[in-house]
Amino acid sequence: MADAVNGAQGGDGLIALSIADLLPDAQGEVVFLNDAGVSAINILGAQPVIGSGISDHHTTAQGIDVTGMAYSTFETGLTVYYPSDVTLLLT
Repeated sequence: MADAVNGAQGGDGLIALSIADLLPDAQGEVVFLNDAGVSAINILGAQPVIGSGISDHHTTAQGIDVTGMAYSTFETGLTVYYPSDVTLLLT
């Protein structure tokens, strides 16, 4: 589901993760891949989002091509990439 991230997934396709549990790469990026059919990701304890959209051509420090994926960049500098068909919730 994600780069070195584990979380609890309910039967409704929602996964909840603490922002403290996310392990960004050297560029401060985390990529969520959706092999499990998750429809929404809830990030608990998230800082304010200062940017979001759909990624242009970009490859992460770990070599993952995130072109066309949705992203949100937090005030702390952390950027989370996720499939555009997944809803990102912040609580």
